[in-house]
Formats: sequence, C-alpha cells, structure tokens
Amino acid sequence: MQGTISPKNGTVLIGLATFSGALGAMFTARKFGRKTLVFSGHCIMGVILILVGVFNYLSSNNAALAMILLFLVTYQLTDGSITYLYVSEVVVDNALGFCFLSLKGTALVISLTTEYLMDSPLKQYGAFWLYGGLASIGAVYVFICMKETKGLTDKEKK
Repeated sequence: MQGTISPKNGTVLIGLATFSGALGAMFTARKFGRKTLVFSGHCIMGVILILVGVFNYLSSNNAALAMILLFLVTYQLTDGSITYLYVSEVVVDNALGFCFLSLKGTALVISLTTEYLMDSPLKQYGAFWLYGGLASIGAVYVFICMKETKGLTDKEKK
C-alpha cells in the first residue's frame, strides 16, 4: 500500500503528534483524575485502533495515517504520561523497578510481535483490530481495578 505522504514527512508528522500530545499532557494531568485519563484513553485508543484497521482494510492510507496520528496524541495525553506517574504513586519503592520493567517489557513484546502479526493471516488490518480489542479489554480492567489517586495524600495512595 502506497500513501501520498513521503516517509520523511510521515516521520515529521509522527514527531509533531507525539510532541503536541506530550505538551497537552501537562494540562490534562492537572485537570483530570488518573483513572479518568487512563480509562478514557483506553476507550478512545481502542476505537482509533479499530478505525486504523478499517481504513487499512479499505486501502484509505491517508485516513489510516490520520488515525495513527490521533492515536499518538491520545496516548500521550492519557496513558503515555499518566502510567508512570500513577505507578510511582501507588506502589512501594521496592516494587517500582518491577513495574517499570513490566511496562517496558510490554512495549518490547509489542515491538517484536507487530511485524509478525501484520505478515500473518491476520494481515495489517487484523493486527490493528486485535490491538483495538486489547485496548478495550484494558479499559474494562482499568474501570474495575484501578483506584483514583488524584487529590489523595501519599499515605492514602499506597
């Protein structure tokens, strides 16, 4: 599938989307609760990933790219900034290293398996549908298991 945007311009767009999301996270982290951000982020990212798969299936490359950029902004506004903050708030110092290892390990597994999933019978669109479904399952888990820490003292958080 060929797009109308060069790889260099695509890389610039990805950088701008990531930067703008990270910049906006300074405001969302102050205004909204941790659980609210992570839950809404998973819900929105699940929908976006499913739409990436749909647009990929329909060979609508520019729409798929727009959804990927929207995903990056959403990730930085929600999970990308809040996950590390939340983990450091709720676990004891001894467990913090294990939590960060788990977060980075998950990213490693995704990085190592994505290409294989896209080349598998799932194809590219199926891989995005799978990731969208996993994000939606993650939203249910967050809704049930995550506690809100915004406004709590350190003693109340742990």
